[in-house]
Amino acid sequence: MNTEIYIISHKEFEKPKLEGYKSLLVGSIFHPDIKEKFDYCDDAGDNISFKNKSFCELTGLYWIWKNSNADIIGLCHYRRYFTKSKYSNNPKYFLSVADVDTLMSYYSIIVPIARYYKETTYQALNIAPNLADAMEMRRAINNLYPDYLDQFDAYYNGNKCYLYNMFIMNKKLLNEYCKWLFDILFFIEQEYPADMSDPYRSRLFGFLSERLIYVWIKKNIPNDRIKEVRVIKTDENAHWLVGQDIKNQIRNMYFKLHR
Repeated sequence: MNTEIYIISHKEFEKPKLEGYKSLLVGSIFHPDIKEKFDYCDDAGDNISFKNKSFCELTGLYWIWKNSNADIIGLCHYRRYFTKSKYSNNPKYFLSVADVDTLMSYYSIIVPIARYYKETTYQALNIAPNLADAMEMRRAINNLYPDYLDQFDAYYNGNKCYLYNMFIMNKKLLNEYCKWLFDILFFIEQEYPADMSDPYRSRLFGFLSERLIYVWIKKNIPNDRIKEVRVIKTDENAHWLVGQDIKNQIRNMYFKLHR
């Protein structure tokens, strides 16, 4: 079985020396001077590299969908990785290909540990996405995939999500997810383009997909086939990680009990 974990980046970084991890430059059409530093670039083959400023890491996901032949496919970031450690960002603790293959014999998908919010998702909406963004997603789903509306509404009336657009799944599931996701995003884009005058709001479609992935997963994958794994950032030190982990555990426990 061929397992590849693609590390998405828009700039040079120190790639961990781990079997099966491949660096993928996104928005590479805008960065010709560093393309040789990467294993892959998202402007080769069937691609949407030119959309990177509003689609963010999704131009890499699109490239993976259209161009990767791996059996098991993962997506992580140049500073965010799935890990077995709570308090160390040392690459020796990142999920190895052997770890992934073992987990995938029991589960259908690996995702970050869920984030819980105090309010419902609707109430928590702020700059990106805002309520209008949510309505555009709902409009697209109603037009293209109306059988997902109940799951979409359940998500926005709940208080749980998966962040970072990170996952590991088999290629068959990836094909199904990407077909669904990009159908919706391209539909939204036709009448509701990103605001490119605002550096934050310009990343609209990357933000929307963080909401949509939860909807798709909950619609298609039973809870006992979903494996939540810790995500660690390489630019945070151990002391910060300990404090943040304690705060996250207390917050998630409280919000689980009080919703």
